[in-house]
Amino acid sequence: MKSLILNGLTLLLFCIVTETSAQVKKTVIPVKTKKTNTPQVATKSIAIELLRANTEQASRMISNELKAMGVQMESIEEESIYDNRKNGEQIGKLLQVRTSLICSHKIQVDIRANASDQVQSIDWYLNDVPKEGFLALEKMLGYRKWQPISPNLYLNNNLIADVGEMGSSGEDNTKLTYAINLSKTDYFVLPIRTKIFNTDSLTVHNNPEEAGQSVVQFLNGQGMKFLYKSSNTILSSYQGKGISNVNGYTTTYMFAEGTSITVSSNKYQKLNAIDFSFTDPLVHNKIKKWFRLNNWTDGGEGDEEGDLIYSKNNLKCTNNDKEKYIRFTVSPYVTDIATRYQNTDPIDASSLVGYYLNMEKATLKTFLAENYLTSIKVDWPNRNMTYNAGAYPHDFYFKSPADSLCYVSYEYQLSDTWSRIIYFSTGDKAYYEKMKADLLKNAEDPKSKVIVNYSDKQFDKSRMYYISIYSKEKDIENKRKKQEALLAQQRHEKAEAEERARLKAEKDAKTSADIQKVGDILIQGLEQINRKKGNN
Repeated sequence: MKSLILNGLTLLLFCIVTETSAQVKKTVIPVKTKKTNTPQVATKSIAIELLRANTEQASRMISNELKAMGVQMESIEEESIYDNRKNGEQIGKLLQVRTSLICSHKIQVDIRANASDQVQSIDWYLNDVPKEGFLALEKMLGYRKWQPISPNLYLNNNLIADVGEMGSSGEDNTKLTYAINLSKTDYFVLPIRTKIFNTDSLTVHNNPEEAGQSVVQFLNGQGMKFLYKSSNTILSSYQGKGISNVNGYTTTYMFAEGTSITVSSNKYQKLNAIDFSFTDPLVHNKIKKWFRLNNWTDGGEGDEEGDLIYSKNNLKCTNNDKEKYIRFTVSPYVTDIATRYQNTDPIDASSLVGYYLNMEKATLKTFLAENYLTSIKVDWPNRNMTYNAGAYPHDFYFKSPADSLCYVSYEYQLSDTWSRIIYFSTGDKAYYEKMKADLLKNAEDPKSKVIVNYSDKQFDKSRMYYISIYSKEKDIENKRKKQEALLAQQRHEKAEAEERARLKAEKDAKTSADIQKVGDILIQGLEQINRKKGNN
């Protein structure tokens, strides 16, 4: 039955393609001009109408168009993305709403709208569909009539269509997976006085917008033609119940010949990274030489094949000749404690235990330094933090959901009498209660490797609640050793008691024999005396 439906859909879509192809097209006669570039003509299409609509209007248009193609909308899911909470706020400002239209034939459409309900982008996901179906959808959207920038990228004034083919996910090679992104560009004018792009001056405190302007000016100076700037893409993490929190932002600057720059910032809009992506190996090599990476510190190979790492001060550069990209990752200086602390996020119960149990000690040290606040000492009553290069590397700090200072120590000094591996403390009562409940629940699993101990009373001096986590294996081993030591001691004490009893018995026997001997002597003496008296 499923194959019949899919075959029917294929036939219907093929008919739509044929019918659309047969339509008469009007000829557009361009006005003669001295300019060599053909002026961009605004072409009417459903894609344009969708990007000018609100969520409800766009949803209805998509539903009607897909229904005409034999595709039914089955359900709708919503996700609201909120900004980082400010002091006293229960929830941050609404930034974006994602409405997902779940359709038959493995099709999903995600509509992203701003807080004013104006559509910003629409993502189409077509999973395992025949080529004819994809072509029919393209005809319906109409973006192929837009100005082609590359084989998969089309521009129409401030609108972009980005098309991707991901191949086949199953055994049927005639059915492929496609993604189509329809979005708006952002207004962009390069200021007359733009800061010169220089990696030596990159810090997390650089304005991401100004960093993007500097890169555009830099590449213009390298002879590359700037095309457009994308609108901000919001990165988020799902919190449940249709709610997500912002994690960061990315903005892409597109140039001719397939060169693009993506500027990333965190949820506080502090600069995180600048990514250069190329399609032309000559252009990639030219820009790479300009950065003089050979003068940076060699950091070895990265995670991806072809990644070569270089570092300088607060920057890490990843260059990949095979994939043709250069990535600059910007970190706070180690002495910038306020920014490093701000960049931290709360840890959950599974991660708290999992990091210790599943990561090598050296790897964990690096991970903690990159994601949490390390190398500091704390004046707990006043919550003052100062840099301390000699601090224990597996002690780390972060802020709770209520922005309260938290502290964790991963302990490796285990012994026959000490089995604690993790010490967790926080002044946030709600966070403490959730952490405690989650840890205790996880510890109930027979496969759990930890034992949890806690105190619901704050330390008076630090005003912190604490939880101690012990290694179950080490605790069992220590208890076994303690029991063995106790039994050995009991055996030793028993042997000593038996020895004392034996010695006492020997002594008593000897004493008894001595007394008997003395008694015998006395008796013999008395008998001799009596015999002498009798003779007299």
